[in-house]
Amino acid sequence: QIPGPSIQVTGVDEQDLVKIAIVPSRDTLLIGDPVTISLRVDIKALPGKFADIDPMLPRQPLWLQIPYLDGNPIPGLAFEDPRKLLQKLHHQSRRAAAFTINRFTVDPGPMARFFSLGATKEEPARFRIPRTAVTVDGKRYMRYELKVKFTPGREGDYRFGPVQFKGRPVEKVTAGGTATTKNILAIGPACTVRVVPPTEEGRPDSYIGAVETNMQVEASDDAHTCRVGDPLLFTLAISGRRSLANIQPPALDLRPSFTRHFKVYADSIQTRSTPEQKVYIYTIRPITQGTLEIPSVEVSFFNPVRNEYESVRTRPIPIRANQAADVGPIPVVGPLTNVPAARVSVALEDMRVPAPLSFSQAGLAPREIGFARWHLVVAAAGPAIWLAFLVGGYCRTHLKRKAETRPRETALRDAVRMLKSVARQATDARASHTLCEAMRSYVGRRLDVPPSGVTPADAARLLAKNGVPADLVGRFNELFERSFNTTYNRRPASDVDAPAVAREAEAVLRNIESSLRRKKAKPTGSAVLLLSGTLLLAPAAGTQADEIAEKTFMWEQANAAAASAQTREDFAHAAGLYRQLAGSGVRNGTVFYNLGTVLLKAEEYEEAMEALLRAERYAGTTWDIERNMLIARAGSDDIGAVSLPWYRLVLFWHYGLPCRARLAVAVCSFAAIWLCLVLRRCGLRSIATPILALALVLLVLFGSSAATSLHQEARAGLRGVPLQRVNGEL
Repeated sequence: QIPGPSIQVTGVDEQDLVKIAIVPSRDTLLIGDPVTISLRVDIKALPGKFADIDPMLPRQPLWLQIPYLDGNPIPGLAFEDPRKLLQKLHHQSRRAAAFTINRFTVDPGPMARFFSLGATKEEPARFRIPRTAVTVDGKRYMRYELKVKFTPGREGDYRFGPVQFKGRPVEKVTAGGTATTKNILAIGPACTVRVVPPTEEGRPDSYIGAVETNMQVEASDDAHTCRVGDPLLFTLAISGRRSLANIQPPALDLRPSFTRHFKVYADSIQTRSTPEQKVYIYTIRPITQGTLEIPSVEVSFFNPVRNEYESVRTRPIPIRANQAADVGPIPVVGPLTNVPAARVSVALEDMRVPAPLSFSQAGLAPREIGFARWHLVVAAAGPAIWLAFLVGGYCRTHLKRKAETRPRETALRDAVRMLKSVARQATDARASHTLCEAMRSYVGRRLDVPPSGVTPADAARLLAKNGVPADLVGRFNELFERSFNTTYNRRPASDVDAPAVAREAEAVLRNIESSLRRKKAKPTGSAVLLLSGTLLLAPAAGTQADEIAEKTFMWEQANAAAASAQTREDFAHAAGLYRQLAGSGVRNGTVFYNLGTVLLKAEEYEEAMEALLRAERYAGTTWDIERNMLIARAGSDDIGAVSLPWYRLVLFWHYGLPCRARLAVAVCSFAAIWLCLVLRRCGLRSIATPILALALVLLVLFGSSAATSLHQEARAGLRGVPLQRVNGEL
């Protein structure tokens, strides 16, 4: 028997050159609470004068393998894309100490590929991680710390790490500056963060697993009138600011308030989710006849700020459940469950049966018919751009003129400066030359002629031509000619007293300047265009919570009365409730449509037509509105078959669009006209002309259409109920 080879296993050598730790900001947290994971790489600092230098060689970056930054999503955790995070730390220079992380690479660039004849591949990306100097166990280290923020959306344990380090940090440096490195392989142990549910103490039965600071819940149904046993779709929308991934649908089948009048099918709940909302759709059936309420739904959540459970509730929804045997036509046809209203109305053969009422929550939102705030802003933007264009042109012209006149304005100042320097000239010949140049320069620059060619005779002629008195011209010409001749004849210095001539010339130039300013005075002022904007401030007062609750009650009360009405008196009573709602300020297409429909059943045909026309002005025409208009015309004319006026087909855009939409088209067309004028002034006539023509046509058509609707709405009124203003508009 031959003995096998022997193997000696040794332990890992301990080292204190590199220390790695992964530190969470919190070990235990709730859903939605952010946690910061800090990776700390401590490398022993260099001694002496090298203490503030990175203990690594620029040409040998250190490598880190960080599992939670590999780009793969972590289920239940939300965090920033690691590429965006590391992009802030990316450093291209090869002369600076850096780290490489995972397998992130960069393109070396076209020049590197060119000189390597295309053989260069992508190279590891270099990152400069923020550093601080720390003391650990009495030794000084350079700490490189990388922080990543995570937000959990589910309960559970989350593990970060381990982190692997590999490279050759600098161990020591000789007095001559030679660095000695050491090959290091180190592992930083992983850390675990636990996301736990909130405390069970004080937890209500309606808790759905949410951890939120502000949760909202809304309820709606698909029909307000049905028969006993008909399926209804009850929708519960839950929204919040933190995380909704852990919530569960409320168990309505276990709540006695629901099971008293409804059967709830808990196994057929439909779910729709968005980052900020979860929608649960229940199927329920009424089991009791009469006017019922879908009960209020209580939903509880845990508020981590207050460290307690809180609850929110939905509003109860009134419905009417008729006997299952009543299969004949009912006085007011409401929308059947799960069937669009248009299909129901088309299926009815009797044109006397109106289109169904609308009980959607849109009836609670006031809709102004007049100008919106942005309409006025857009309308003012067109003239403002045109005025800005004119101001810009004026400024360009003014600046150009200013540049042209600047030499004339500074001519006297520069000439006087040259004359004052005469006394400091070294020789009288040089002083005479300066005198000549000062007077020549003044005449040339002040009268817009080339100064170099001005002679005494030319100067006298130009000054006289510009209205300078003859005595000033004579004195100037005498001084100019004396210095001019001295320059060329080189007369002895004793013949010319240069400083005295300079003082006399300065006085003459100042008198000439005064004469020229009187003869050619500038305009006393310039045209200044001031563009002032007016802030369009909407009334600060908003609808108070009690007003909202009151109008919501009025809306639901009117809907319940309309759904349960059987006689003309019942429908007239429902119409009065809708009038009160509109009189309180809630005016929109849905309210006026319902008002017109119940007036139709109350056989108030003229008032019904008026209300339907107002609904059309607010919301635009629909198939239901036109059907009920036909019935109103048939009832008022007492004939069996009628049709709407022919001009409605021609003016389809007038009746098909709400007044506010037509106003928007008119306002945009008005602004486009001014923009086209700017384009035409810029020379873009081929583009601006067709757009200008189209904008004029749209402005006339939609502007007159909107003006007509506003005039009609201003004259319209509610019988027995005064109109109020909403946000400053009728």
